[in-house]
Amino acid sequence: LVTNDFPPKIGGIQSYLWELWRRLPADEATVLTTAYEGADEFDAAAPIPVERVDASVLLPTPDVVRRIDEVAERCGAELVLLDPALPLGRVGPSLARPYGLVLHGAEITVPGRLPGARAQDQLRDPGPHGEVLLVGPPLRQVPPEERGHLDFCDLRQRAHVAPSIRGDHTAAQ
Repeated sequence: LVTNDFPPKIGGIQSYLWELWRRLPADEATVLTTAYEGADEFDAAAPIPVERVDASVLLPTPDVVRRIDEVAERCGAELVLLDPALPLGRVGPSLARPYGLVLHGAEITVPGRLPGARAQDQLRDPGPHGEVLLVGPPLRQVPPEERGHLDFCDLRQRAHVAPSIRGDHTAAQ
């Protein structure tokens, strides 16, 4: 997992990711994330390896691509999961390994309102080595004015849908 949103930073996405990743076997998962106050103590107690970059945010730069590839190589990753899809997911096509993009709420609604098609195109088609995972609101609940130009039919055909907290797959509907 490569993310800007991981504890001890507090927030909804941080809690979501922690609840998922803390349950994974330590030899099968690694987190690459940003520096944050209290991270040394948190990481020492975490049940999985956590590596931090000395930055407050990971942006789609060549240095970030190199760091992700180095960590993925060292830990033997078969897949790199990028969360959030925007802006961090923009590094996906440059990575040496297959990757996945995680879309929460804003990653679903914001690209449809952005001028130009680059962000929208990556979410619709992340390329031959990329996948999309929807964990945001059910698509049918996103108001048309928030969708902008993003074609949800295209997105649904390409995306994997994470179960809701009820265990169903309502996000795809």
